[in-house]
Amino acid sequence: MGLNEWVMREGVLARAAGRVLVIDGTVWFERPLPRASALIHPRPTPRPGRHALRAHGVDVDRLDRREEYPGGVIEGWTTLTATWHHGELHAQAQDPMPAADVEPNRWISPPCPPPAAGWPVVPIVGSMTAANLPAFPPRREQWADLTITQITLFHPEPTQPVLVVAAEDPERAERALRPTFGAALCVVASRYRRRDIDAVQDRLQQELSARRWRMTSTGRSASDAGQPTVTAQFAWIESEVAQWAATVPDGLLDADAWLTPTTP
Repeated sequence: MGLNEWVMREGVLARAAGRVLVIDGTVWFERPLPRASALIHPRPTPRPGRHALRAHGVDVDRLDRREEYPGGVIEGWTTLTATWHHGELHAQAQDPMPAADVEPNRWISPPCPPPAAGWPVVPIVGSMTAANLPAFPPRREQWADLTITQITLFHPEPTQPVLVVAAEDPERAERALRPTFGAALCVVASRYRRRDIDAVQDRLQQELSARRWRMTSTGRSASDAGQPTVTAQFAWIESEVAQWAATVPDGLLDADAWLTPTTP
């Protein structure tokens, strides 16, 4: 996967929406952080996170949801367009926070053609918004024996659960699973080997633990074709990350970054 266009290089113009903190006259800008649902009163004075950046030229009077805390600490939210200079941001434009994005469900259309009679229909139980399969999918410890690299539940309709299985040996997985799941099964050849997936995930977990890369999280997911992906969330991308990502099999790394360049 190519991340070169996301690398934060000297002088680049970048854009992000996030939290602003003003502490002792210093302005910090960082990615939005989740808040605990339990309210603490009085709320503790916020502190900048590990990936907070010094920001210059921010108009603190124009911050969204501005709050003040004891000691003169100010917290607010904004969308900032700024120049990257020696690891700090110099504001060029300041806009309100965008509306919250609702991520669409990518697991709707299975990568297999539907059976002649259509995908099986299963009743929705209780307060569920979509039906579940009548049997449990293979547990993770069974994946190696069946050469499975990813299992994803698709829903062409809320009442039509389809088990999509990516496997290095599709015929082997098919023989083992078809008697249980019948027409609600879709088996596809995995684009990636288990050892390649594990190698990418291990590297990301090592870097997250070592705190060398500007990472915030990593995990596993699936593409809209039911193929395995390794996810990685970054505060921003550095050259070393982009160089490594270029060695990862195409499509395996599903990366995102909070602060990204707006110009080459």
